[in-house]
Amino acid sequence: DWPSEQVTGEIRELAIDNALVWLPGEFTVGSRLAALITIGELHFRGQAEVVEAAPDPQDGSYPHSLRWVSLSPQAKAALSKIIDTAK
Repeated sequence: DWPSEQVTGEIRELAIDNALVWLPGEFTVGSRLAALITIGELHFRGQAEVVEAAPDPQDGSYPHSLRWVSLSPQAKAALSKIIDTAK
């Protein structure tokens, strides 16, 4: 079951298996999120599960550790390009 609300956050770390994102609200461990990342002309759509969430906000945002789940080969390729571009 995926949330229907849209949340905009900041990616602090991005890897092929996981990500560290800062979100305006706190999501519980085990929550599933649909992600859309766009950098220039590169687009990535994927699904992630919250594996860790900090209970106290910092500067109004909550740090969350995500683990990517159910990535298609196309999504993995797009994510790899985005990671390479961000280096």
